[in-house]
Amino acid sequence: MELKYLPGTDTLYLLLRPVREGEELDTREFEGNENVLVETDEQGDLVALTISHASDRVDFTALALDFPERSVLKEALGTD
Repeated sequence: MELKYLPGTDTLYLLLRPVREGEELDTREFEGNENVLVETDEQGDLVALTISHASDRVDFTALALDFPERSVLKEALGTD
């Protein structure tokens, strides 16, 4: 997962999983909000979110990331 903030355009981009080579994504407004775009794959699964004018919509001071224990994450990814 990638989280990027682009200050020059005040845009927050959240990529939930890598885009596969040649994969086509559908981009549309979220519930008619032109400042929030969702990208989905061919199965309709969410791949990414783009939030324009992010500083007006996101409280960056409250940003928190919570990850499961390493062993749980390894099990989920199928790695040793």
